[in-house]
Amino acid sequence: MFSLQLLWSVRLTRHALKRGFYDFTTEDYRYSQLRKMIPRWFMEIIHFFAVAIPQPLLLLFLTLPMQNVLLLPPTELSSGMIPSLHLPYSSLVHLLPMNLRGNTPPTTPVLNTSDVLFFIVGLGLLYIEGKADGEMYQYQTSKHAALESSSLADQKDMVDPTKITIHDDVVLQLHDDQTKIRRRQASHEQSSNRWKGQPKPTPYPRKYHPGFPTKGLFRWSRHANFAAEQLFWLNQAFFVVCAGESSGVTRAGWVGGSVFGPAFALSILFCASTFLTEWITQSKYPTYKQYKLLVGQFLPQETALLYLWTTSRGTRSALLNSVYSLPAKKLTQPK
Repeated sequence: MFSLQLLWSVRLTRHALKRGFYDFTTEDYRYSQLRKMIPRWFMEIIHFFAVAIPQPLLLLFLTLPMQNVLLLPPTELSSGMIPSLHLPYSSLVHLLPMNLRGNTPPTTPVLNTSDVLFFIVGLGLLYIEGKADGEMYQYQTSKHAALESSSLADQKDMVDPTKITIHDDVVLQLHDDQTKIRRRQASHEQSSNRWKGQPKPTPYPRKYHPGFPTKGLFRWSRHANFAAEQLFWLNQAFFVVCAGESSGVTRAGWVGGSVFGPAFALSILFCASTFLTEWITQSKYPTYKQYKLLVGQFLPQETALLYLWTTSRGTRSALLNSVYSLPAKKLTQPK
């Protein structure tokens, strides 16, 4: 458990350094966007009650599963699903200094098959987090570099999201003048009803259509990194469940809460963060609405269910075309 948490810390610190999170002159784009939409006094309340106080406490509480394992008496430690494969204390005691050996019985299990299984699962989840973060970073870095270095010729190859209309889950490209007039009128109505500070549709290079990553892990999950993060801490809690014969989870009510409570609290935090992230993305890139009908929010199982749903409705082909096919060039020249 400790080694997994150490690896988690190293991975997150490396990612934060790469993203510039330790630069005190910048802040998360969601935070900046929220600041534009609400009064300053309300922003301070959110900062205090949703960031400054609960998040450090949540990080502290996420270590409670490991504390529960450390507090289990030797007599309660389990030999695992396959008792004959557990590692007893007697096989490691000779590696410890005399003053640390204590009176622990030689047959006490110190490592069982459940520990190995959850350790492997934890490594896999950390890999998914790192890969998803890497794919997002690579895509966004390349896209913004293309935007900053674009020449006049490149400007003519930009996609204007306002030239794509969403109707009945299908993206219709506009061709005749009459349709364009109707689109402009609808766009004007929509812009007049926008929330104060709401992001506007943002042009992007045609090769980066639809404006957000849709390949790799993002073909299976809209937020693979969020899903892996939540499952990682749930995986840490299961170490405790399989550590004891009588299970520390059932020994006292507060123990069960301290094991699973932080993991579920983290999930609630991610749900709020995901809602804001997706709202911003869909405001800037309207095709995100179609993407949500193809790919599940967190788990591949959601994507499988969406596959069955869109296939049965006969909309899958049009949705795939709107998300994964490059728009016609004549619609990629914003005025």
